[in-house]
Amino acid sequence: MNRCEKCGKQAYGNAEQRTDQYGNVITICADCIRKEYWG
Repeated sequence: MNRCEKCGKQAYGNAEQRTDQYGNVITICADCIRKEYWG
């Protein structure tokens, strides 16, 4: 399983695959996604 690029935890469940500005596919875990939405 992938690790979250932001916090380094295991990314599972609602993790997102994103493309960064350099074209690399990165994984963001559900916790970090939630923090983006709710601050």
